[in-house]
Amino acid sequence: MKKEYFRAILTGVVAGLMAAQSGAVEQATTPKESGQYQSEPVVVEEVAPAPMPETKPQPTSPQTALATPEVLKLYNHSPEELIERPVIGLEGEPLGKIDNIVSGRASGRVYAVLTRGGFLGIGSSEYAVQLDELTLENDALHMAITSGELEMRREYVKERYIPVEPTDHPISEFSAFEVRPQ
Repeated sequence: MKKEYFRAILTGVVAGLMAAQSGAVEQATTPKESGQYQSEPVVVEEVAPAPMPETKPQPTSPQTALATPEVLKLYNHSPEELIERPVIGLEGEPLGKIDNIVSGRASGRVYAVLTRGGFLGIGSSEYAVQLDELTLENDALHMAITSGELEMRREYVKERYIPVEPTDHPISEFSAFEVRPQ
């Protein structure tokens, strides 16, 4: 009994599929004058993509400039050559001096630790500024930021950085991933 029931269901399914297929063929054909059917070709229109709008190069700030000659010059200096140099702000005011050159533990980016204010290291503030934000002009480092904008930044947290060593080699030779002898 089960075989007969299964066979009847299977026959019905096959017949239904064949009927659906022949119905689809009928929809895709048109009658000729002689009574015969002919398939119509299916035409797919191709549309060319819209042209790209013209873009103008965006002005770059020192924070977004990549591999400019000024930035590359700093990477050719050693940390010893940059430490103790004054940093001059956008309006010509002194922002502080470079205390150290470090690398971010997470990012690997190179930063200059800028120290400002205080007396003999007491009461001073330290900020990590990306080396890419600095330019070297006439033995002074310049930064396109005002004193007020610098004070709004987060202060330097020593645990988030590792010193760039050796300090007598160019910064470009530094690798945060190389193993240093203990």
